[in-house]
Amino acid sequence: MEKTITCTVCPQGCQINVIGNNGTIESITGFACNRGKRFATDEFIHPMRIFTSTMKINNFDEPLIPVRSDALVPKEKLFDCMKVVREKTVSAPIQPGQVLVANILNLGCNIIASKGTEI
Repeated sequence: MEKTITCTVCPQGCQINVIGNNGTIESITGFACNRGKRFATDEFIHPMRIFTSTMKINNFDEPLIPVRSDALVPKEKLFDCMKVVREKTVSAPIQPGQVLVANILNLGCNIIASKGTEI
């Protein structure tokens, strides 16, 4: 399998070409630094993302509050996280960074409030 990955580590935005199969990299070219090489390697073998969404909230002027994970989540688990968050409702007051879902899906990360309810 061949994949071109745009590096997001720095503003240079290298187009890194990775060739490999089954989690093994055979060739990696196009990176300008070792950080880019590491980024492309990780992205090819096991892509991770910060989960961002909204959660229902009671006792507040708005029906939703923005939330995010406090650590990287495997890309293939993002929709599973969405299912969990969709079923949850929190109540104001909420502080920024407050844990709203602890250890979601046993991934070792929490879903936290991106902002609080204080104006």
